[in-house]
Amino acid sequence: MVKRRAFALAALAAIAASACAGGGSGQTTPQETARAYKEAVAGQNWERAFKYLTRNAEGALIGLAFITASYGAPVDLETIQSYQRFLEEHGIDTSDGDRRDSTLAALEDRAGFFSDMVDWIEASLPDTLGGNVFVQASEQMAAAEFTDFEVGDETAYAQMVTPESSRRVRFRKIDGRWFID
Repeated sequence: MVKRRAFALAALAAIAASACAGGGSGQTTPQETARAYKEAVAGQNWERAFKYLTRNAEGALIGLAFITASYGAPVDLETIQSYQRFLEEHGIDTSDGDRRDSTLAALEDRAGFFSDMVDWIEASLPDTLGGNVFVQASEQMAAAEFTDFEVGDETAYAQMVTPESSRRVRFRKIDGRWFID
């Protein structure tokens, strides 16, 4: 239970704290971005959620998915093989020892890959090894409140408060739109 809670909190932190995706609608203020991002994550609409993240934040979230999958996949041979097939289906060389860096550089559709990876994690890993970490994170995001916005010309900060924790979230303005960084 403690490991699952730790994974969920790490996922929520990465989701909230996670350079620039396509951009969602609005985003003229950090508050709009926070609201839209919260709705997307709470609804487990990962592809929409990625529209509100910088490239840096995308990488952090994908990295967490890799850690979760890598931690849980060695459960048994069938799960290991399933994970390898999943990676190969997405064009990821499974012989590469440092998959995350090479994968991030090569991925064209980060949001789609992340969404597929979350689906694989939920379908393949037991809850005790992170199988529901992103479900838990989305439930916590649904209860989250963004408060105390401090808005500058190009960066902004807010407190994200959940029943479990509170953390400072940074926003960055890119081409007139606000993104979670």
